[in-house]
Amino acid sequence: MEMGKLVDMITKEVMMRIPGITNNKAIEKEKVLVISSCEQELTEVKDLIKDKYQVHIYDSENIKLEDYEHIIITNLCNKGLSSMALGLCNDKVQDFIVEGMFNGKRVYVLKEGIQYRKYSTNANEALYDLYKQYECKIMSYGIKLVQKKDLLRNMATGLDPNEKLVQEACLVKPSIHSNSNMSQSNDSYIKSEAPAIVVASADTMQSHQIVEINNKRLITESDIKKLYMSGIEEVNLIKKAILTPLAQDFIRIKRLKINRL
Repeated sequence: MEMGKLVDMITKEVMMRIPGITNNKAIEKEKVLVISSCEQELTEVKDLIKDKYQVHIYDSENIKLEDYEHIIITNLCNKGLSSMALGLCNDKVQDFIVEGMFNGKRVYVLKEGIQYRKYSTNANEALYDLYKQYECKIMSYGIKLVQKKDLLRNMATGLDPNEKLVQEACLVKPSIHSNSNMSQSNDSYIKSEAPAIVVASADTMQSHQIVEINNKRLITESDIKKLYMSGIEEVNLIKKAILTPLAQDFIRIKRLKINRL
């Protein structure tokens, strides 16, 4: 066979194989599932990560959880946030997300798409704090809250440059007022981060302090946890006080005593 013909055959064979090689590289990309109810957010996320990942859109009929390691949620409404925090599954989407969390999938929620955050400037403080607790709760389940600009880097490294700050904001520091008749005067209070919480004097016949919350209607998990971390196991509440679901769960788990006055 002449050298020229041999070169032509080899060249043609190589050219025929190039599309196959390109397709194989595309197939090798890791699959990512995007859950979104906003077309604009969906498009922006697809454009952001499509060069590194195969982007699939959630479709309850054709999606198999085992095909994905990354799940991206572009927007999360108040109902969805509270349901996830309480471990509830109110629809197929929430059921899919919770199942993914149980199976160790990496779930990301875009901070820009969390609904309650949009009301930070004019929301009722107690209500906003409640949803902040829900946000902290889903973080404790392993869900990553990321800004859109950090999404791709976070998916590649598993790190979130803002995660530490968010987690610190969720921490409860043990500090309450103390008012013991046995050893302290009324002037020896330790300043509290929750001024609505008033601690009653410790009974000389009791081995523990009793805390009274008498000027706050909505009692959150954060309020109860602060007291518990300071050694308080019994709390007096006004009759009209409302305990959030997370506060009720914490009380039940820690077996705290709640009295209604």
